Amino acid sequence: HFVDTLGDKNDYDSSAYYYYYQLENTSLSAVSTLTINIIPELIVTAGYIDLADIDDAATFNHNLGISETETTSLGPVNPLGVSYSPAGLVPHISWVFLFPALAPDSESTVFFISSNSPAAPALALIDAGSPGLESQLPAPIPEPSAVLLFSIGAIAYIKKKLWS
Repeated sequence: HFVDTLGDKNDYDSSAYYYYYQLENTSLSAVSTLTINIIPELIVTAGYIDLADIDDAATFNHNLGISETETTSLGPVNPLGVSYSPAGLVPHISWVFLFPALAPDSESTVFFISSNSPAAPALALIDAGSPGLESQLPAPIPEPSAVLLFSIGAIAYIKKKLWS
């Protein structure tokens, strides 16, 4: 069940790319937000899935060969809502936990963004008190970059065909 969604189910279903995120709070501080800096035009839909746990997905491998295991015991916890700020100096989308915050030893529900653009690293901020945590998460990239990559691939393919 999709909640607090920008866009609608038809928009979501017709998207070409889907990005899913889930926070596991293994710190000693409560988390109040996850923010991803993103270009607004690239978002088709965004929101969260009510009380969903990505660990329950049949094809999800939590370990990915790096010996990371599930450590949280509480959750999934829904955020208070989704805050979308398409204007200003730094456009972004945030999933907000205020009442209650995402407590230590708990995990969030699954957040999502759908887009028609492929992924590249985007700045993500987790507000868990001071200092906040900063990382890179996959998120949609501008279409001109995708066109450039496609063009380079097409040129290489044509050159290969001409030389063979």
